[in-house]
Amino acid sequence: MEQLGLKRAPEAASKAAPEGPKPKRAIAVEPLLLLVLVIAASAVRLWPVWRVHYWDEAVYLQNAEVICCAKANYSELDSRPPLLSILYAGAFVLWHSPYAASILTAILNGVGALFLYLCGRMLFGRKTGAIAAVLFASTLGTAC
Repeated sequence: MEQLGLKRAPEAASKAAPEGPKPKRAIAVEPLLLLVLVIAASAVRLWPVWRVHYWDEAVYLQNAEVICCAKANYSELDSRPPLLSILYAGAFVLWHSPYAASILTAILNGVGALFLYLCGRMLFGRKTGAIAAVLFASTLGTAC
């Protein structure tokens, strides 16, 4: 076999190497920090929950009323993207209040910070993704 350039496989040792104590499982820090980021970004967006809804927000809330409760007093469903109104209508099924829409918006913005981190990490690295996500999460008044 050695003449053909093939070497023999080394024979397994009869005794297995003694195993030492198993190391403690390390806690995954990144998922924990991402959860804190989403919660913090959502909390920052909940700060203005008491504020008055302006025209655009009121139109989406009214469109949600049309979808969930079959109210037909005013609708711009044919001229606005329906996804936000559909999400608000789903929130209205659980709790029929403008606060439900504000809480849903805060949660979506928190998840937005998560996706910003993931995209930034994929394109530019962890540090850049983290900086972008923290800046977005700590900026009050963005997409509320």
